[in-house]
Amino acid sequence: MQTFSVIENSQAVSTTAQPFKLVRTDFYLLIQELRPAILRYCQRYLRNIDDAEEACQETMLKAIQGFSKFEGRSSVKSWLYSIAANVCATHYQQRGRMDYQDDLGDTLDEPEFTPVFNVADECLFTQLIDKLSVQERNVLSFRFIEDLQLPEIANCLDLNISTVKMCYYRALDKFQLAQAS
Repeated sequence: MQTFSVIENSQAVSTTAQPFKLVRTDFYLLIQELRPAILRYCQRYLRNIDDAEEACQETMLKAIQGFSKFEGRSSVKSWLYSIAANVCATHYQQRGRMDYQDDLGDTLDEPEFTPVFNVADECLFTQLIDKLSVQERNVLSFRFIEDLQLPEIANCLDLNISTVKMCYYRALDKFQLAQAS
């Protein structure tokens, strides 16, 4: 059996030249460590805490069930975000494009999720985000909140890297135009 260490960005690094095989217990610990980030992503996507909890739980269940299929071609973090993106998209489609504005006041009680700007800035930010497509919102969330690189985002969302770049730059342009007006 090979050995490996889990590094800060949640990627497994093999100490041998062979492809690594993630041990089930390490996998469980890793997905539990990533659960709060997945929950935050689901809440940003679905804009409803109850739906986000359900989607997060479903993501964890699918990851555990799919453990044997994980080949290690991407990080566990990217793989989980990919599952979460698909689960959230399914929830979003099933519920329809409902307006969750009333639920935006419910936030997660995590210190790292607390906004650092004032109420006026937060309202402006929410208005700007609402003008973006779901895909653009996902790309910006993954880039700025989850600190993923564009190739990782493409992998998570199962998109071509050029599509991710286009969404990223279009979303940034929309932010600049909205702030200028």
